Amino acid sequence: MAGSMLNVIGKYCNEHNIKYKPIMSLAPKAGEEIVSQCKNENIDFVVVGRRGGPNKIFGSASVSQYLVENSPCSVLVAKGSPC
Repeated sequence: MAGSMLNVIGKYCNEHNIKYKPIMSLAPKAGEEIVSQCKNENIDFVVVGRRGGPNKIFGSASVSQYLVENSPCSVLVAKGSPC
């Protein structure tokens, strides 16, 4: 599902001359890896998906929550569709 969403976002960005760089991480500490890339590459804006119920974002293993709290740039957390 993430791959197909990246394709849709990539197409939109290309059509509107928006520079973008898809970053996917399966690392144990994915949030830390993404924050590091944001700092190293001067990223302006991060869009991240989240899974789980309404309170899942506050879970201890939430990458999206980590990004909201630690990213040097703005973060948009997109709720996934129900399965």
